[in-house]
Amino acid sequence: MAAAMDIIHTEELVGAVLAAIEANAPEAWLESGNVECLRLLQFGDAREYAIRDANIAGECPAIWVRAIQATPEASAGGIGGKFGTSDRLRVVMMRSEASTVDADGVVINMARGKARYGALLYKAVFGSGYRLGSPEIATDDTSADVIRAEFASIDYSEGTPDTQAIADLGKRGLWAIAMDINIITSTV
Repeated sequence: MAAAMDIIHTEELVGAVLAAIEANAPEAWLESGNVECLRLLQFGDAREYAIRDANIAGECPAIWVRAIQATPEASAGGIGGKFGTSDRLRVVMMRSEASTVDADGVVINMARGKARYGALLYKAVFGSGYRLGSPEIATDDTSADVIRAEFASIDYSEGTPDTQAIADLGKRGLWAIAMDINIITSTV
C-alpha cells in the first residue's frame, strides 16, 4: 500500500514565519532589558494563555503564531503530481500599556500603539530581504515550494477570537492585534 503524499506543511510554515520575525524584528524587540523586548516569540495560541490566565501580563510583550486552516489551492497545483495548498496563519501580538511606546521609548496610548505595532509586525513578517522560508520545505517524503506569502488582514480591535480573548483581560491594561497571512505552497 502506497503512503499518502504529505501535503500539509503547517508546522514548517509557522517555523518560517517565526524565523522571519526574528530576522526582521526591530532591534528593541530582541534587546534584553528593553521595554519592547519580546518575552515570548513562539508557535502557540494566545487564547490558551488568556483562558489559563497564567500571569499573562507577565508575558508581555509576546508574539504567537498559529495555524487557522489549510485548504487546497488550485493555482499552486498542476500536472505531474503537484498539489497546491493555502495555509492561513495568524500572528498575534500582545502588549501591555507599559510596553506600548513610540520610537523614542515614550509610552503612547493603545490605539496609536496598535497602529504603530501593526506596521512593525507587517515589516517583521514580510521584511526587508528575508524570504519567508526557504524555497523548499522538506518533509519526510516530499518537498514543497513556497509559491507566495500574502498579507490577508490586521485586526486592530476584537474581530478575532485571539484579540477578543486578550480584550476580555483589558482591565489589566493589555491589548492585542492579529495579522492573518496566507502562504501558498506547491508539493511534489
